[in-house]
Amino acid sequence: DHIFGAADLGVPVIAHTLTADRLAIMAGYDWSDAAVDERIKTGEEVIECARDIKIELPEPRHVTIAVPDLVFQTTLDVHLGGGVICHIQHVGGDHSADSSVIMIEPDKVLFLGDCLYEASAYHPARYYTRKRLYPLLDTLVGFDPQYIVEGHTPEVMLRAEFGTLANQLRRAGKLVEQFGADEAAIRAAAQTETGQEPDEDMREIISSFIIGRAFEAI
Repeated sequence: DHIFGAADLGVPVIAHTLTADRLAIMAGYDWSDAAVDERIKTGEEVIECARDIKIELPEPRHVTIAVPDLVFQTTLDVHLGGGVICHIQHVGGDHSADSSVIMIEPDKVLFLGDCLYEASAYHPARYYTRKRLYPLLDTLVGFDPQYIVEGHTPEVMLRAEFGTLANQLRRAGKLVEQFGADEAAIRAAAQTETGQEPDEDMREIISSFIIGRAFEAI
């Protein structure tokens, strides 16, 4: 079996330093079913990802982890010619400490990847923290993007939609800060502010912030 990647295209592989460190560890992994199952026991792998590995790459499997050709710490600009620049910036966040985004100039298209999602399956719970989400939102809004592309959403967001989402996330975090784990009081306050009952998305965001209260200090 073979995993198709950037190396097949003859282009350099770029990674943040935290990503590069993790790839170096994974490059030494045994990818047999038995080894994957053992990493579940040690907490290095999660059941859902192990299941997908086995489905998408049935044994016998050969996995080659690409070693980055270029590693960056904070930002990196890639000039593609014709005035087109890919500005790559490390942003972190609750989802993953190594999350980075790519801003395409002059088109003002911002690729978020997964940075705006809750803590990933590799964390003890899915949550948001004000400590990490608020600075991330400040950074993303500061790019002043015209178009925003998330990692798992087929639709492209426009600036106004992204602003609405950012405000929704901040509002939920503020309410949880004010009312703690009292979800009923939070929903009531949210309804008072907006004039309508919080929808499913808002309720999920509120729940993620409530869970995240236990992880603010981490």
